Amino acid sequence: MEDAQSRQITDQPTPPDAKVPAGSWPTLILGVYLIIFGGLLFWAILDQWIWPVAADSTTLSGVDVEKKLMVLVMLSGAIGSLVHVATSFSDYVGMKQFYTSWIWWYMLRPVVGAGLVCCSIS
Repeated sequence: MEDAQSRQITDQPTPPDAKVPAGSWPTLILGVYLIIFGGLLFWAILDQWIWPVAADSTTLSGVDVEKKLMVLVMLSGAIGSLVHVATSFSDYVGMKQFYTSWIWWYMLRPVVGAGLVCCSIS
């Protein structure tokens, strides 16, 4: 009788809100995404930072200084969020507590950081 009850309990499907550990492929893909996205952000910041100054002091390479600074601040916000995401990702993967339900949060957090900077500046 006890075997039937215990079997009945273990054979029940898991609820949809159960935490599902991420496998090695989603973890690897997200890790590579974070590395590539971080590299692109750093490249974009360096590209924005080292534009040569034109003869006219109000423009840099034909782009208004204000627009250039806005892009630079947005990229800085995205990098700040990316540092937080990369730290959190490596901590949870290292502790083997990384779940699939968090993948979209990790992917979109740098975009949210860039957007929040825009809202706070304007």
